[in-house]
Amino acid sequence: MIPVHLLFTAILKLFLISTAGYLGVRLSILNNQTIQALSRFVIYITLPCLIIATLGRVLHPDIIRSMALCAAAALGLNLFGILLATTVRPLFIKSGKPGSGLFVSLSSIQNSGYLPIPLITAILPENLREQGLLFTFVYMIVMGIILWTLGVSLVSDRPASGVSETLRRIFNPPITAILLGFLFLIPFLKELFDAIPIVMNTLKLVGETTIPLVLIILGGSFAETKAGFSRGVNVIYPAAVMKMVVIPAAVVIFTRITSMNHVFAVVLILQAAMPAAMNHIVVARKYGGDTTMTSRALLVQYIASMATVPMFLYLGLT
Repeated sequence: MIPVHLLFTAILKLFLISTAGYLGVRLSILNNQTIQALSRFVIYITLPCLIIATLGRVLHPDIIRSMALCAAAALGLNLFGILLATTVRPLFIKSGKPGSGLFVSLSSIQNSGYLPIPLITAILPENLREQGLLFTFVYMIVMGIILWTLGVSLVSDRPASGVSETLRRIFNPPITAILLGFLFLIPFLKELFDAIPIVMNTLKLVGETTIPLVLIILGGSFAETKAGFSRGVNVIYPAAVMKMVVIPAAVVIFTRITSMNHVFAVVLILQAAMPAAMNHIVVARKYGGDTTMTSRALLVQYIASMATVPMFLYLGLT
């Protein structure tokens, strides 16, 4: 079990690091273009390096069954959230009205990588950290597919623009790196990388910059969000309650009444407790969604996560 003071200290440390990005933008040291450039650097360089380095060390045939179970859990978590949000949506907004699809997406499709990766490295002991990251990468595959297919339709309240564009979005550099990582199941390639340690060590060093960069990007992304949350209250706040309270509470109850691997339980609870995916705003910009409402909804959820994430981790793991 994770000691309570270590859990809260680890999470507080991550949010304090994110304030560096917030202050950087507010003090005009960084700007929107810088944050976007850092985001691209993480997506195209550092996160793929982290993924490949981790998979190169831990991926082997004996854990394929655990990864399959993790994929099933990721799919089940999202389907549960989507069905629950669709069921309660008429209480807040009628189907087909502007924001009705956004409500479902914000309530169910979580940040599967940007926050879980630094949290996993912060709260798990070193001997369990890489297994936790491996499970997180599986969630990233499932979440990426759901966000760039169903999520596009929900956020923009209209169908995706085409199969080729959807496939390009799904097979982004992190997802591609995860899929390429499965090549380490081939003994020859595994032995080849092990025989050239400088390659893996370089990938590891570059990959380790992902966590502070991600936190700086998160802090900077919210620095330009304008105040004023009266518009869209029937979407923003009910979605926050669904995503940050109802769904993680249900998952915590599920993990407590079932017997499962400790690392598996940590990742499942962490994924369930995560705020909505930051890529919601990317989808809204690309496909004509309501960017103002989306950014405000994300800000509400990320502020709430400072209290709800440690609370549900504590309830589920102690």
